[in-house]
Amino acid sequence: MHRETTARGWLRNGNRPGNPESAPPCGARTRQGKLGRWRWAMGCRFVEADGNPLRPIAWLTFAVSLAGVPGCGGGESAPTPPAQFRGVWIGTLTPKSVLGGECVGAVLKGIVGSPARYAASFQQAGSNLTATITSARTGTTCWYAGDARSDSFSLHLSSCQVGVLAGIRCPNGAVRDIQLVSDEILGAVAGDAVSARHEELWNVFVGGTAVSVGMLTVNGESTTTRGPEQFD
Repeated sequence: MHRETTARGWLRNGNRPGNPESAPPCGARTRQGKLGRWRWAMGCRFVEADGNPLRPIAWLTFAVSLAGVPGCGGGESAPTPPAQFRGVWIGTLTPKSVLGGECVGAVLKGIVGSPARYAASFQQAGSNLTATITSARTGTTCWYAGDARSDSFSLHLSSCQVGVLAGIRCPNGAVRDIQLVSDEILGAVAGDAVSARHEELWNVFVGGTAVSVGMLTVNGESTTTRGPEQFD
């Protein structure tokens, strides 16, 4: 049985240090049949063929050679490319909830659960997205910018063709105008299908004035697929 000789160094928690030079050989041989320098695994150590400890330059050579072995360098895998959204997508947007909005909220609660068609035309450069979205419900076209990932995307409102939707009559007879302030879209893609959550924030004004009387939040969900090049 092999016994350790002179102990080297120290270990925590009262463990007994050993001597790496006293580790037994692993039995690997060179092409000439001589005992090789590979004495590493399971308590073995590296030595020269003549039994002397492996010189520092040999350790360095071995370490450099391991750096080129797949799986030994700890390198990171290549990032997953973003999904491709370029083109026209056709779908439906269904309002799920209407919050606030002064008297306009009571009017728009009537559209909750009622889907409306819309089209989105995407342009893409790498992970950068822009989109032009047209609603069949309002006839309004808005422009968005955002980011694409491997299986999802996000968009935020940049501007709209029509700044204000005017002349909404409330149940109490008051007339209100609303203006879209922000719209955040978070979507997930699976092949040629997209599902997304929408959160729109509108400012509510007294009709024909710049007097704000409240804020309106509309939350919705959409399902979209790749469509034709035109949207009617």
